[in-house]
Amino acid sequence: MPADLRKYVIRNIEGHGWGWAIIVIDTSNGFFSTVSDWGNYGYIWSAPGSRGFWQFLLEIDEHYLHGKLMSGRTDRLVYDEGLARRAVWFELLDWMRRKRKELRRLGRFQEEERRRLERSIEEEKEHWERADFSSSESFYAWSTESRLNFFELRDYHVPNRQCMAFCRRAWPRFCEMLRAELAAEAEAAAAPEVSA
Repeated sequence: MPADLRKYVIRNIEGHGWGWAIIVIDTSNGFFSTVSDWGNYGYIWSAPGSRGFWQFLLEIDEHYLHGKLMSGRTDRLVYDEGLARRAVWFELLDWMRRKRKELRRLGRFQEEERRRLERSIEEEKEHWERADFSSSESFYAWSTESRLNFFELRDYHVPNRQCMAFCRRAWPRFCEMLRAELAAEAEAAAAPEVSA
């Protein structure tokens, strides 16, 4: 099957000096490539389904697209410091609530135990305030010293922001261009031929 290369140029977002992308597609083999403000990516969809390659591209959602464009890349998921810090803060608040509940249950004759619990609450709060969450390695080092149970907490990695920005900003604009092109092709194909 001969190559059917098509090139799409997405201009800068109006009013900004950024937001461009150049997309090249070869429908003969499902090849997709882009160079953009949000990174450079490529993928080959060799079996896009029975509805056709163009329709397949128009139906792709941002998460599926991100997964394919970042396939095999080590930076597919990136650590999110803010997400880790917020999640640990809520876990810490819950832990402190449970410890304070224990304090209320202790009678006045268990003053030593009360002081120990109050100390552990303050120490854990200070430990959180001094924490370095700047990388997944520093987060892990901090979590091994914490009293909180981090085995229950999820991973603090999110989809690569650059690629996700491409999927959310450039891809919809590409799909608009593609829909317009396909509509024009369908209209031209439906028009009666004029003989000379």
